[in-house]
Amino acid sequence: MVCIRQTTTTRSNRVLVAATSAMAMLVLDSSIIAVMLPSMSLDLGLTAIQQTWTISAYLLTLAVLLPIGGRLVDAIGPVRGFAVGAAGFVVSSLVIGTAHGPVELVSARAAAGAAAAIMMPATLASVFAAFAPGGRPRAVSLYTGAGQAVAALGPTIGGLCAQFLTWRWGFLMNVPIGVIAAAVMCTAHLHHRPGRRPMRDGLGTSVLIVGLSSWAVGLLVLPTSGAKSPAVLALLGVGVTSGGLYIWRGIRGHDNLADRQLFTNRHFRGSAAILLCLGFAMTALTIYPVIALQNALLLTPAVAGVALLPLVVPLLVATRWAGRRYGAVGPRLLGIWGALATAAGCVLVAAALATTSTWLLCCGLIPAGVGVGLLMSPMTTTAVDSVTEPDRGQASGLSAMLRQFGGLLSVAAFGMLAHNDSAPHGGGTIGFYLAAVVMLAAAVLAATELRPCPHQPSTASLAPQ
Repeated sequence: MVCIRQTTTTRSNRVLVAATSAMAMLVLDSSIIAVMLPSMSLDLGLTAIQQTWTISAYLLTLAVLLPIGGRLVDAIGPVRGFAVGAAGFVVSSLVIGTAHGPVELVSARAAAGAAAAIMMPATLASVFAAFAPGGRPRAVSLYTGAGQAVAALGPTIGGLCAQFLTWRWGFLMNVPIGVIAAAVMCTAHLHHRPGRRPMRDGLGTSVLIVGLSSWAVGLLVLPTSGAKSPAVLALLGVGVTSGGLYIWRGIRGHDNLADRQLFTNRHFRGSAAILLCLGFAMTALTIYPVIALQNALLLTPAVAGVALLPLVVPLLVATRWAGRRYGAVGPRLLGIWGALATAAGCVLVAAALATTSTWLLCCGLIPAGVGVGLLMSPMTTTAVDSVTEPDRGQASGLSAMLRQFGGLLSVAAFGMLAHNDSAPHGGGTIGFYLAAVVMLAAAVLAATELRPCPHQPSTASLAPQ
């Protein structure tokens, strides 16, 4: 089912408020966990492995189930998808906030990731359904800007909760936010009409889940087990085999969960690939500078999180500017300059880690924030607006999944470098140089795959371009 576009400004604003609140809640849940983990471990007696899976369980189920969530949203409609996802996320957050043991905690974290995999594509599909084509870039910039700001400020919020309240409040705050967001979305009264049917290839869906899960788990255990570990090789091998089998079934004409036709559209293909690269760089920029600041200056988690303001402020300014100028500048130039600015920031951060210079690190965060702000909203808009309306949930889910896998690749790469004793400065210098190379590749993708002017909304074709 798909939404019939509403033209009422009040309804559109209600949808945007609900979607933005939901995105902020989802991003906060994943960005506060690292800084609160020591308090959680002390309170619940978590082992090292249980600590790892407390973080990884959410990322794993979110990344793996996003394609399914996107297709489900296309089938039942974004408002119903939002309600289902919000209900699951609220219940999961309540269980996490009241957990008394590791089993409850990790299971609820996995359930929260599954709920987020439905709610994330539902929020974006709702925004596109509620706003006319001309208003979408600005609406998406507000939507993604809120998520980016919360991602950068998450360590500060988590540090304040852990230091002055309790880690449980970091999750319990999701309960009222989720309930209010769902209520606001439902009062917008977006109507539905029959649309894309749900997936019918159960075997293909199972193969895809197994393949994505194997890849995700393999990447998560890669830093500690090593690239030559039999377990890692087996997991990655299963992932490759499952991916090949899934593609083969699609070629044979089965109703695949992820429509291969999407990737014949150069604008979706290019913007989704850029989001994959951005996920790699953004994960590095929002996690490792905080760690470096704490190690170098012995800052508290809250103060180290505040030190990310050189990243946050330019990011918000660039996001707002990109939302206003998307129609005039176009995704190609925004993609090129955003990727180059992010690459330059990564180079400066790498140099700062090599010279242990705090001021240079903060200077490097400024162009990085500008670059992320120029990329996230325009690339998300281009990915979703380059497909027909019945496929927007799927396009949103797939592009978000690729961004999540970019983050997993970043965690794996930096983790491997951190375990390499010969890597200088804990591997951070090499890691950020690698992130710069990844963003240079994103600039090339923007130059070759995206049009100078934005794709015309609501008239996109899935035919090869």
